[in-house]
This record gives sequence, C-alpha cells and structure tokens, in this order.
Amino acid sequence: MNQRIFNLFKLNALITIILLSTSCSNNDSDPCANSTLAVTATVEEYSIKATVTGGVEPYEYSIDGTTFQTSDTFTDVESGDYTLTVRDANTCTSTTSVTEADLNSLLDERDGQRYKIVKIGNQIWLGENFNFDTNITTTTSSWCYGDEATNCNTYGKLYTWEAASQLAPEGWKLPTQGDWQVLFNEVGGINVAHTELMNGDFELLTTGYRSVTNEYYESPQWGYYWSSTEDSTDNNTYYCYGFHPDYGEVREFSALKDKVAFGVRLIKIQNN
Repeated sequence: MNQRIFNLFKLNALITIILLSTSCSNNDSDPCANSTLAVTATVEEYSIKATVTGGVEPYEYSIDGTTFQTSDTFTDVESGDYTLTVRDANTCTSTTSVTEADLNSLLDERDGQRYKIVKIGNQIWLGENFNFDTNITTTTSSWCYGDEATNCNTYGKLYTWEAASQLAPEGWKLPTQGDWQVLFNEVGGINVAHTELMNGDFELLTTGYRSVTNEYYESPQWGYYWSSTEDSTDNNTYYCYGFHPDYGEVREFSALKDKVAFGVRLIKIQNN
C-alpha cells in the first residue's frame, strides 16, 4: 500500500489530503485463476451423480453446458456421451467426461463386475447374463457350464432357483413371470421374442443348463432363464423360459427349484 500526502495551503489553513492506493495483480481480479474447484462423476444405470471439491458454495450442475440445476444428480439420462459441468458461486467451472458405456451399465460393488444394461419400453434389464460367484449356506449353487471357467465369461453363471432369487444387487431383482411377458410383448410377442432378444441389444445367450447329477446339456442350442414366480399347480417349481435361435417361439415351462441350474437376467426395480 502506498501513501501520498499533499499539503495545500489556503487562507493560512493547512489541509492534508491522504491518498491511498493499492496495487492489484491479475489473480486478484480473477477469482478463478487459482480456484481449486474440481468435479468427479459416479455414473451408472442412466444416472449421473456429481461429487465436488474446492471452489465456493453453492454449486450448480449441468450436462449440456447450458441448463444448470442445484441438484447434484441427474436421473433418466438418455444414452450418450456427456460433459458434466459444475459452477460455483464465483462462476468458476470444472468439467469431467461421462461415457455412454458407463451410463448404460450396472456396477456390482461386491465383486467389481460391470454389466451392460438395456432399456426396452419402460423396463431396464441387464444386457448380459449375471456372473456373480455365489453359493448359499454350504451348498454349491452356481456353476460355469461344463465346469469350465471360461464359459462363465461368455454365458455367465448357472444358478439354482434359490441362489437366483437371492443374488441380485440392491435395486435389482429376479424378473417375475409378468416381467418376462411385458418384455415379450414389447418386442412383438412371444412368437418373435426369441429372435428379437437373441439378435438385438438384449443379446440373450444359449446358456444350456446343469442337472442335479452335475451333467450339462443343450449349449449352444438352448438358453434357459429363471423367473421368480412359482407355478401354483406344482409345488417347488418356478416358471422358466427357453430360447432357441431356430425355434418358433419362446418356450415357457416350470422346473423344480433345486434340480436344475439356469441362467439369470435381472430387471431393475422401478417405483411406478
């Protein structure tokens, strides 16, 4: 700070004027020059959640660079690549990239596996077979087809119904018979569903199955998948669905929950 004193004499009176001046750097005039504002994104299941450090609150958020909101979370985001921007009270900004692959995925935090997800109609499904390595109590309840670990990388695990009904990560579930039927109707009906679901983004696979005697059958001809719905006409049996690339329609049947192991596709629990 510089101080300059000027003495003015007028009518025998001394008037002292003190002028104060400050020197400013470029950084003082630009509050963002040394800003520590930073943003990271947690991305999955068509949602984006921002985590911010530094800067000056309050923060605002945008995924299109134009429209900002005060909430740090974006839900029901359309598939695509985005740039997440945070803006603080000084209008400083920070950005991070969001990829379509991460947006269209589910991260199972129990084992770190990330699964593709697909939206069909109003439903959100796994776009690949589940592959969580789980066994309930002391009983083996999940297997790789033919006891070959590499088959799990392709087809996912085969599960007993008991295991399949318990393994879903939070917010997901084994689909009901009704969930499957809604899916079939959405892609054109049960007569064409096998073609649409095996050849489209759903990528349904021919898993085969495992019998209670530890024998494996029908891969790569058929894919078998559990539902959570019990067949009321036959105790301890649950509805299942069989898919064959050349068969005329989806095969619906019921199977004993502890006698066979089938593949699993999970569906997201949604609040209507």
